[in-house]
Amino acid sequence: MKRMVPLSTISAMIAGLINVGFESESLLDAIGVSQQQLDDPFSSVPSEYFERLWMLAVSKDPSPDLPSRAAMATPFGAFGLIDHLAGSAQTVGEGFLTLQFFFQLVATAIELQIEHTNGDWVWILNRHDSKPLAMITDLWSVAMLINRFRSLTKTFQVEKVVLTQPAFIPSKSFERDMMMAPITFCQPMAGIKLATGVWNSRSHGANPSLQRTLKILAERVEIKTFEEMPFRVIVQRQFPGAIQSGEYTAEHIAKNLNLSLRTFQRYLAGEQVSFRQLLDNYRKEETFRMLKQGDYSIANIVHSLGYNEQSSFNRAFKRWTGVTPSEWIAKAENNTG
Repeated sequence: MKRMVPLSTISAMIAGLINVGFESESLLDAIGVSQQQLDDPFSSVPSEYFERLWMLAVSKDPSPDLPSRAAMATPFGAFGLIDHLAGSAQTVGEGFLTLQFFFQLVATAIELQIEHTNGDWVWILNRHDSKPLAMITDLWSVAMLINRFRSLTKTFQVEKVVLTQPAFIPSKSFERDMMMAPITFCQPMAGIKLATGVWNSRSHGANPSLQRTLKILAERVEIKTFEEMPFRVIVQRQFPGAIQSGEYTAEHIAKNLNLSLRTFQRYLAGEQVSFRQLLDNYRKEETFRMLKQGDYSIANIVHSLGYNEQSSFNRAFKRWTGVTPSEWIAKAENNTG
């Protein structure tokens, strides 16, 4: 199935590139999209448009910090609904959780993952097949998040920035915009660690009434725009926010998708998968992601993935690997020691 990209993303990218010196006409010609098409924020185009646009930009400006400069130059509101969803949240943390939940409205190959085990981290889960493109979009996404939330609260501060890019000599604009925190290059994933207290800091654009209205609209747009996406993918993308809120049963997620439980289960059955299988697979992937990052605290993993008891996690882990968590960790530590 062909992956689609929302036109709002293309429009926002073009706005940022124009603000760093590119010409609108050449960008539109390169991807074969008219300005009239861009004015329809809920339309989508094949992902090749997204790749073509970045490859054109990089061919004209190969400086490694181009993605961050373009992201920082993208005005608030360029992403439409998703910008205002984050902007109307009451706190920074609520804004990030909202983005995590609805991020597919602007980035079908990128997801956000929230982690609280070792501080407040926001990770970029990049599913682009091309490694160069993945590194470009990692840097673009990190810079976009930083820029967005700096505009929402004066107290926003990042403690660490992690990038997949090889180290490079930064420009002055990169130093000014991105290097207000230590940056580590050549990492498996990109992400940012928020400074202590930032997660709960209040957004100056907080508007609970607007937030509720926009969430209803976003839920409807999400299903309408990406209904060609396998239903299991739509369900899997609900897990991070649902587990964080403690409401991750089939009933809760069906309600989040504006579906009856019977319809929800029928859709999954049509793809020959059960809700329990999807949840188990998500927990398995997240467990090994955290373990690979060096987080050997089973208690943290158990809490992050919504297990009521560690014994339940232990049984699942042994079913996945054939060994207990302590045996797996001991072996991993011996291999790295």
